[in-house]
Amino acid sequence: TAAIEKGKDIVYISCSSALSGSIGTAQVVAKELQEQYPDAGIYCIDSLISSLGQGHLLITASQLRAEGKGAAEVAEYITSIRLQVNQCGTVDSMEYLRRAGRLKASKAFFGNLFGIKPLIISDTKGQNYAYKKVKGMANARAAIAQDILTAADGVYETLYISHADDEE
Repeated sequence: TAAIEKGKDIVYISCSSALSGSIGTAQVVAKELQEQYPDAGIYCIDSLISSLGQGHLLITASQLRAEGKGAAEVAEYITSIRLQVNQCGTVDSMEYLRRAGRLKASKAFFGNLFGIKPLIISDTKGQNYAYKKVKGMANARAAIAQDILTAADGVYETLYISHADDEE
């Protein structure tokens, strides 16, 4: 409330609603705050993506703010581009997918046994799903790189690479 009391607007960009309940909580809080502060500009955006894709939206919003754009303009722009942000990744072990309830224990066991790496993307509804499976991490990295090149079709605006303790 301190920011609102100082006359500042708020733009909140959540993780995909298909993966987290944070947008719902934010919308409830925003409604309560707008009842208390009717002039407050509070914008809650479902990014429909996660991880570094969401990070890209946050970086873009920050850049727009630094350019002098207001919260309404930032929120409108971020909402307009959120489905243009693509991400692709894989996991070191299918155990993490099993723990999250996204894969049966037997599939995780055999996938790990044979070194299967699912290539995972986000769809327009904010769900993550495996669109391809390859054997081995080196093949997964090569397939991701090739798929990004194909999807970009010669148009490269911004490309980020992230890792979780896997600098290779």
